[in-house]
Amino acid sequence: MSDYLLPVHEDWAMVALFYSAMHLVHSSLADEMTLNKDERHPRKHSSIEPGARGTNQMVHSLYSPIAVSYMSLMELSHRTRYDIAQLGPMTVPGATQQWQSIQRFCTNLNDGRPWIPSQAQ
Repeated sequence: MSDYLLPVHEDWAMVALFYSAMHLVHSSLADEMTLNKDERHPRKHSSIEPGARGTNQMVHSLYSPIAVSYMSLMELSHRTRYDIAQLGPMTVPGATQQWQSIQRFCTNLNDGRPWIPSQAQ
C-alpha cells in the first residue's frame, strides 16, 4: 500500500507504513509465550487502565531494539493525519528504513520460535 501511495501522496504513505509496522509487531506479540491473551493481542496503542499494556507499552518493554523506530513511525502517521504541515523530503527514506528494521526484527523473532494458536489462553 505504501508503494502505491508514494508517487502521489508521500505523506499518506507514512500512515500505511506505520500500520504495516503495527501488524508486524502484533504478529510477534501473538507468539510471546509469557504473555496472557490480552497482551498478545493488544486492542489499543496505549493503555491507561491500571496494569494493562497497549502496543506501545509492549514494544517498549519487550522489543526495545525497535521501540524508537516504531514510535517514530507512529508519530509520522499521527502528524500526517492531524497536522497541517507537510512532512519534509527526508521523511520517506528514513521512515522506510525504520519500517525495514521493524520488519527484520519481527521476521527474525517469528522465524525462531513456535506459533501459538490465536485462541490459546
